[in-house]
Amino acid sequence: MPDHSLFRLRILPWCIALAMSGSYSSVWAEDDIQFDSRFLELKGDTKIDLKRFSSQGYVEPGKYNLQVQLNKQPLA
Repeated sequence: MPDHSLFRLRILPWCIALAMSGSYSSVWAEDDIQFDSRFLELKGDTKIDLKRFSSQGYVEPGKYNLQVQLNKQPLA
């Protein structure tokens, strides 16, 4: 079986640089974000306006409960 450890060592710095460059560019994003509420499971004709979450700093820092489901199965 071939030893791929040298390949992993060579590619690691590139992976780190790529990950850091993506997060750096998102820090400087100034465009407003638009949310699509079709992904929310709403009962009846309930409408939710998500525009208030499109600007930076709207949600106060803290701990919030969130449940994410995929195919109606909760993700742990």
